[in-house]
Amino acid sequence: MAEAGAKVMRGDEFYVGYLAKAPAGVARHVRRAVLGLALLMVAGAVAVTIAQGPFGRGSWGNAPKKMTGVLKLAPYPLLLVGAGPGEGTRTVLLVNAGKCGLFSAGGYCGPVRDESGKDVVVQRRAALAPLDGRLVEVTGTVLERDGRVMVELSAAEASIAATGSDLPGGVPVDDGPASSVAVRGRIIDPKCYLGAMKPGDGKVHRACAIRCIAGGIPPVLLGEGGSAGRFYLLTGAQGEPLNDRVLGYVDDAVEVRGVLSTIGDMEVLAVASDGVVRVR
Repeated sequence: MAEAGAKVMRGDEFYVGYLAKAPAGVARHVRRAVLGLALLMVAGAVAVTIAQGPFGRGSWGNAPKKMTGVLKLAPYPLLLVGAGPGEGTRTVLLVNAGKCGLFSAGGYCGPVRDESGKDVVVQRRAALAPLDGRLVEVTGTVLERDGRVMVELSAAEASIAATGSDLPGGVPVDDGPASSVAVRGRIIDPKCYLGAMKPGDGKVHRACAIRCIAGGIPPVLLGEGGSAGRFYLLTGAQGEPLNDRVLGYVDDAVEVRGVLSTIGDMEVLAVASDGVVRVR
């Protein structure tokens, strides 16, 4: 009986923390547990990475560049750039630094009035009004994704200057033909989507996109389904900016109804008063 008890005691390992070495059986168990946890962590990291959406193909240049084209101030500040013979016209969005449109002021986008008490936005519009429809040169950093282009101006309206030249042939100023449509997709802010952020869309970006659009960045509908990848600049029914109207729909699945036309190579959707509805 005593011999059997001794055998049990000899086969029952006991770990003592202050000893230099753990018993062999305990050490084997710990090694297996650590290896299993390490493999589980690696597998979890891989699974989370695969589950993430793509960061997008947008890019944002580091150095300011100069770009020449026809300035169009409505519905949002745009630059119509001649892409070359037989290549049509590229429509470039123009914005200020940060989460601000060219005609934004107040809060994050700077003071509403300058030191003399004059309205900043009124002054910007007045300074650029003589250049509307004329050939200008703009200076800023270029954001680009899938053929869509935006320029963040280096010094607001001071970054836009008349060239003194005649309009180049083949650069249209008027809008293209219009038609009534209903398009499904997601409303995004184009600045982050084109390369300012990675990722620049999706639910994780919703709060940033709302602030960008509230700050004057033109809202865009990114088409889904049969319109996947299409990029629709959104305006009000009369061609006015509609930033405030779409803030509650940012990155939701929506159907937008309105009149579709083009400015250069950009599709513009003039949204009816009740033209934005959520869809499942």
